[in-house]
Amino acid sequence: MIKFIYQKKTNYFCSITNPIFMRKLLLTISIAFVSALSAQAQSYSFNHFDQTYTELAGATTLNTQSWFYHSFDIPLPFKINVFGDEIKNLSLSNGILYAESKTLANIQYQLFAQTSEILDVGYIFNPGGPSTPSQSPLRYKVEGTVGNRILKIEVLNAANGNEYFEKETKNMRINFQYWFYEANEQIEYRYGSNTITDFDFFFNDYSIPNQLTPNFLVMIAKIQIEEDEDGNEEEIPLKVYSLNGDSQNPVGTLLNDAFENLSTYPQSGRVFQFKNSTLGIDKHAQTGISLYPNPTNDVLNISLDIDANNIPYSIFDVLGKRVLSGTHQSTESPIMVNTLNKGVYFIKVGNYKTVKFIKN
Repeated sequence: MIKFIYQKKTNYFCSITNPIFMRKLLLTISIAFVSALSAQAQSYSFNHFDQTYTELAGATTLNTQSWFYHSFDIPLPFKINVFGDEIKNLSLSNGILYAESKTLANIQYQLFAQTSEILDVGYIFNPGGPSTPSQSPLRYKVEGTVGNRILKIEVLNAANGNEYFEKETKNMRINFQYWFYEANEQIEYRYGSNTITDFDFFFNDYSIPNQLTPNFLVMIAKIQIEEDEDGNEEEIPLKVYSLNGDSQNPVGTLLNDAFENLSTYPQSGRVFQFKNSTLGIDKHAQTGISLYPNPTNDVLNISLDIDANNIPYSIFDVLGKRVLSGTHQSTESPIMVNTLNKGVYFIKVGNYKTVKFIKN
């Protein structure tokens, strides 16, 4: 199984006073395996596009003082579902959103637009000292009419913890927003301008001493909260919808045996869009797709209802495990499936419906 191991957020802020440890307060992921996912499991369909990033105007500010691992509650203006399950609360900490299930015990949802350690530009490491004014506002706003409202949450002008605790500077900054749509359970991660000059250092997770190990994850996770025999809180994923590849053309999948990072940070105006769906039955997907030959021995040709190139695809086995992925270049570029074992598979191309095929 995949296990997320966090220290409790209160311990992050209150009990650690050594800056050597402070810079290492990142998500640690130990990977073994997750039990197989059903091909009909609740999931998301993923899309990405560019739209001008606009800072929230007239928004409610959550903080006046600087923050670093503080948690801020955000009121729910309407019913919000994650993985098809209604949540009862929503909080923002370190740029990550946390929510608890309204009906399921010990179930938490976590939404990651990024996984670096970030902090307020106004933050000064001074244990026991007075707090300092914020230079990185956290804020939210609700727009639209009843039935069609959007909850928008923004992290503005956030600095990087690695840079601050290693170099005592705060030159690299990021801006991003989370949007929740009332009408269709859609979720979007929207990215603004950034001044990242060293991606590997910005997202370094210190998993290997004296070596940069960038760990930039973008995902939505359903987590079961448990306590081990020592009373420490452990977070075990039940579902993880994660992006992988390059941020300009990422692929979104339910993962069951590994986490895959994004290799670059999104440019300003990039939008990652997650629509509630079911793997294999995506009611939001386009339908104009056909495969041939089917069954196939080694080559799979794809015909789409529009002339589109460079569309990401993923192939899943009957257990929901992604076994092959890439980019569909054009109708003249078939997908080679000769390395697959004989059996039934499902292919997801861009935002088209998932289609079954048989490998002989």
